[in-house]
Amino acid sequence: MSKESRTVKVKEAADLCCYKVESWGQQSMEHTVNLLSLHGNGACTCTDFGVRCMANHKLNPARIVEYGMTEKKNPDRTRCRHLAAAVRYFANKTLKAMSDQTDL
Repeated sequence: MSKESRTVKVKEAADLCCYKVESWGQQSMEHTVNLLSLHGNGACTCTDFGVRCMANHKLNPARIVEYGMTEKKNPDRTRCRHLAAAVRYFANKTLKAMSDQTDL
């Protein structure tokens, strides 16, 4: 499986809504993601976020633009793929917990 299409590991970090997300390029490296940063856009320690996503966020701070697909990245993105993975992890965990508490 190519590094572009493989599944990466997401682990909860010590702080609220913070995660350690495995790097696509180097499995031994982790990026720190904070979902609450930048008014809910989130922030990541990866290069893509620091260079592309942060520049796009500064142009329009009220707008959240998702990463897109691996083979077709959104050039206007304000979220990197590590943020996308952490948001998915958070949403799935939250939905499971909510589902477990209801009788549907």
